[in-house]
Amino acid sequence: MLIVISGPSGVGKGTVCKKVSKLTGIRIAISATSREQRKGEKAERDYYFINEDEFKLRIERGDFLEYAVVYGHYYGTLKTEVAEGDVILEIDTQGAMKVLKNNPEVLSIFLLPPSMEELRNRIEKRGREPKEAIEARLKAAEAEIDIGKRRYKHVVTNDDSSKAAKEIADIIKQAESL
Repeated sequence: MLIVISGPSGVGKGTVCKKVSKLTGIRIAISATSREQRKGEKAERDYYFINEDEFKLRIERGDFLEYAVVYGHYYGTLKTEVAEGDVILEIDTQGAMKVLKNNPEVLSIFLLPPSMEELRNRIEKRGREPKEAIEARLKAAEAEIDIGKRRYKHVVTNDDSSKAAKEIADIIKQAESL
C-alpha cells in the first residue's frame, strides 16, 4: 500500500508521520532534496542530500516516482524507496498530484492546520525564515489547502499530533481491510 500524506509547510507532517509509523509499523520513505543539510539532520535518515546537478541527472534517468521544486530546491521520492512493502510518502501537494495522477489507488491524506493563525505561529516558531518567506509559505498554504480539500481521499486536522496520527492510523487500517 502506498500512502501519501501531504499538507502545507508548518502543518506538522513530519511529527504526525513519525507517530503514524509507530502506530502502524509502516515505514516512511526517505525523500531526496537538493537543499543544504540543516543542523540536526542526518543523511539517509532524514533525507538523501543530492546536489542540484545530480538531482537533475537522476530526473533524466527516471529515478524518481515524483519530484518538485519547492521554495527553490528540488525534492523527490526515489523509486527505490517504494519498491517493496507498504510505505508512507510525506510529500508536498505538487509531488502528491504527480503520484495520484499515475497511481489513483493511492491512499491520499491531507493534513490541515487548525487555523491559518496557528499555521503562522508554527512557521514563525521554527525561526528559520525571514518574514517574506513566511508570507510566501502562508500564501502557498491557502492554495494547497484548496487542493487538499478537493483532491485527497481523506482530510485530517492536526490540532493535536497524537490525535491526528491516531485518526490517520485508523484510516490506514480501514483501507487495509478493504
